[in-house]
Amino acid sequence: MENTFIKGKRIFYQNLDPKTGRRLPVPKGDKPPRMKIRETELGAKFEDDYREQYLSGKLGQKRFAERWGVKNRWQIFSQNPNARRRSWTTMLDLPLLGQDELVIPEKSMQRPSCEICGRNDVTLDKAHWIDAAAGGPELYWNIASLCPNCHRQVDVDKDPQAIEAMKKAVLCHAVKRLVETEANSPEFKDKLLAICESIIQRRIKNRL
Repeated sequence: MENTFIKGKRIFYQNLDPKTGRRLPVPKGDKPPRMKIRETELGAKFEDDYREQYLSGKLGQKRFAERWGVKNRWQIFSQNPNARRRSWTTMLDLPLLGQDELVIPEKSMQRPSCEICGRNDVTLDKAHWIDAAAGGPELYWNIASLCPNCHRQVDVDKDPQAIEAMKKAVLCHAVKRLVETEANSPEFKDKLLAICESIIQRRIKNRL
């Protein structure tokens, strides 16, 4: 049983259990209603368009998600096994760019590690590279996951080695994330430069 309701200008679909009235997840291999509607609008199957537009490198994740009317690209591309909702690629067993098949890396089943010392037996802190008081945002390129000891070495002890290690960590995952998601964007080079300069100088140099 499938119900629809409208909120603002958006249409929401609910697959409900006819006995309990509870929402049911879309079975693996099936397609959610939003995907089916967009397939009709584009005149193409999602999996075919995914291979032609995304896997070929024509569109990055952000632009491909926009093409399919999805505001949050992780609804399409996330492959987190612990996520509450399965993404479209997980539903249809589609690979990400550079993968031959859908494989959950062994590392993803492990606990996250400190980005400086590698420790994974403690709760990690979300450490700011540029302090919030100095204008540092709550964004991926300004946050590193650190154990409490490394976090203290960076913020309190001002240990040069810990500071340099954190700088390398935030630079690496900032560049990796931008290349993966925005390489085809016209603003990619300017954004990459602004973020890298801000990280290296540890202050917001340009408006981001």
